[in-house]
Amino acid sequence: MRSGPTKFVIFLLALSLACTVPSLLAKKRDAEAASGQNDRKRVVHALNRLTFGLRPADVPQVTAMGVDKWIDLQLHPDKIKNDALESRLAPLRTLRMSTREIVEEFPDPQLIKAVSEGRKSMPSDPAKRAVYQVQIARQQEKKERKADLANNAAPAPPTNEGNAAPENGAAIAANNSAENATRT
Repeated sequence: MRSGPTKFVIFLLALSLACTVPSLLAKKRDAEAASGQNDRKRVVHALNRLTFGLRPADVPQVTAMGVDKWIDLQLHPDKIKNDALESRLAPLRTLRMSTREIVEEFPDPQLIKAVSEGRKSMPSDPAKRAVYQVQIARQQEKKERKADLANNAAPAPPTNEGNAAPENGAAIAANNSAENATRT
């Protein structure tokens, strides 16, 4: 007799497991789908808050690497590998110079002006002398261009032909005196 109730209990246990397992699996699938949507919402939120706007290519990229890692890269841009940018910045040697090197290599305009006017002496080092000579030549070219623009932009004095009406009485008097001088 004992085997009858034991079999019945085992049967009830198996039946209850058979009924609860599918519902547990469905909840797990729903949780996975919800977490996928939550991850996408988190990515979109991070991109909207931490960038100048959402670009379509950014969402899959950030989703693939994870929001936390992406934020860490944004906070430490030296970790980001960008070979295209590096190749474009390579010719700009000033980016690799210290402040002291920049000051030595590229003197300020006041110092160049003082050297060109003879108030300061030209450096004796040939490399620095060449830099100064180039800067002095640039400064002179700039002055020449400015003078040319001023000469070309200066309005020509108006000529008062017979058809044009004079603007004021002084102009009429000057015109009459010029005509009288040519007659005599």
